[in-house]
This record gives sequence, structure tokens and C-alpha cells, in this order.
Amino acid sequence: MAYSHKHRRLAFAYRLHPAIEIFRLDGSVFTNVEVAKPTFDPATLDEADFEDMNPLHFVDITTTDDYIYALYWGHIYRQHQAQVAKSTIYKIDWDGNIIALYQVNSALKSIAAYNDNILIGWTGNNFIKIPAGRDAIYRVRIEKG
Repeated sequence: MAYSHKHRRLAFAYRLHPAIEIFRLDGSVFTNVEVAKPTFDPATLDEADFEDMNPLHFVDITTTDDYIYALYWGHIYRQHQAQVAKSTIYKIDWDGNIIALYQVNSALKSIAAYNDNILIGWTGNNFIKIPAGRDAIYRVRIEKG
């Protein structure tokens, strides 16, 4: 979940459903952004590994004053662990319009917005700088310690 002080709205990205809901501060739904057909099988809720039985959709969310950036997988967790899956970042305005999609050739675990021109992704091992609006993706080595 993320908040915009400027727009006075909350954005909630669903992990098991391909949707982001934008809420007013009174808790009412402003809009719902669906990016794919639902895939969740409620029969899997009794299973401990239900995340491996259902595709995971939005796994992280970050914002700037004007946009929501949501990290989308669309695959099961096992594919992500094997590093065979790619990631997509959705850029959505606070009215629920999809502005852009950024295809990332890495299996990202999380994202952060530096500003509307630069996003940072985390692979679990490396940070990746994602220039918004371009196809170029740069790996950034972060020294620990």
C-alpha cells in the first residue's frame, strides 16, 4: 500500500489478484485498475504453499507525487526463485490510468522511485537503475559494509 499526500489517496496493489485499487481517505474505492484476468484459485487457501500454486501479480508498490509504480510478476514464486521470469513495472496516475509499462529483463523483488525519471529495482543481489521512459537498464553494484 502507498499514499499520496498531494492527491489524498491510497493505492493498494494485490499480490494474488491482477489489480490495484485506489482509495479515497474515507476508505471508499476511487477506482480499480485491472491488468489481467483473475487467476487465483480459492481452493488453494488450505495449502501452505498456495503462493506456488497461484501466479503472484503485484509484489511491490512505490509512488511519487504524481504516479504509482507497481512491480508485476504474473508468475508463480518458483519461477521467480529460478530467475527465469522477467518483471514489469506499471506506471499509473492517481486517477487510475496506466501511463507506461517498463519491461525489465530481471526478476525483481522490490522497487523504489527516486523520482519520475529514475526507478531502482532490487534483484536480491543487485540494485538496478531503471531510467523511466527508456529501454536501457543499468546494473549498479552496491558495496556492503
